[in-house]
Amino acid sequence: MKASTTRKLVTIHRWAGVVLCLPVVMVALSGTLLLFRDSLWVPAEWRAQAWDLAAADAGLAAALDEAGSWSYADVARPGRAFHAVGFDDGRDIEVMQVSGPGLQSPPARLAVELWLFDLHTRLWLGEAGRVAVRVVGPAAFLSVVIGLVLWWPRRRAWRAADLARGPTTRPALLKLHLAWGGAVVVILLPLVLSGALMAHNPAIRAWLKPLSPPAGPLPAEVATTRFDSGDLAAAITAARAVWPDGDLTQLSRPAAGSTKLTLKFRLPGERHPNGRSTISVDLATGAVTALRDARQGGIPAAYDDLLYGFHIADLGGPVQAWTWFAGGAGLFLLAVTGLVSWWRRPRRARNAPHAT
Repeated sequence: MKASTTRKLVTIHRWAGVVLCLPVVMVALSGTLLLFRDSLWVPAEWRAQAWDLAAADAGLAAALDEAGSWSYADVARPGRAFHAVGFDDGRDIEVMQVSGPGLQSPPARLAVELWLFDLHTRLWLGEAGRVAVRVVGPAAFLSVVIGLVLWWPRRRAWRAADLARGPTTRPALLKLHLAWGGAVVVILLPLVLSGALMAHNPAIRAWLKPLSPPAGPLPAEVATTRFDSGDLAAAITAARAVWPDGDLTQLSRPAAGSTKLTLKFRLPGERHPNGRSTISVDLATGAVTALRDARQGGIPAAYDDLLYGFHIADLGGPVQAWTWFAGGAGLFLLAVTGLVSWWRRPRRARNAPHAT
């Protein structure tokens, strides 16, 4: 590689690290802690309960009817024996144990999980933070690739001993930065890339939508399904009857007071932990209006089925979770050592008009 090209890449990598350090640290730290969300942040008594499905559905429906302005409800599942409800009136998320009396604010440990999730996806900045993450993700991936390109010619100088050396000086910090980057880059590339894709997933799904097979008509037995109009519990029961072997994971509606609801299912064979198959109902007419089996959704559905589970380490079990933990810790360490070594550069370099 030409020296001029190397200098340009070093400059891009360095300033990307300086600018991205804080958001990357926030995203990496929160994502690493969320890998073990069920075991760390969900209270034990909210994890290991068994429940009657019909009673749990009825309790959730009653709570949502009382709440009025809800926009979505994540349905209880094994390991998370509670419902979580979001609102479109600015209220914070509320939760309800499957055997509990009604909606309430999350207990402290569970509130930490929600707090970390908001940090990971929106940097605690609302919609502006979501936009920032869409920029940070691809930029961080580009920085990792440039770091790999810069490190590769020097790979023969990589020494495991540099990982254990105390980084008391700037040269030692740089060696640690290079050594740790070389050690975890194979993990970082898919981890950061999947995160960048997740940040842009709605747009990517829209681009892929033309590749979906055309929707077929409602099966006759579904088109004739009826339930009592205005009865949310009956709508849930009717939807479960359509896919009795599926797991209901979420209810959502487009706006407060809307009678049109979407019920999301995870069907056998779907790898996405929340599923992507949906049943649409209209409470006003008591009818099922649409059905989408994600297993028959072609390339877009297959992409979506894999991406989320891969990024949150749901596909590979504990091995992938701990691998991602090493990658997240590595990204955190790379950001910190890179920034500190930049800060410790010689004073004359700081004051030079064109210093990088």
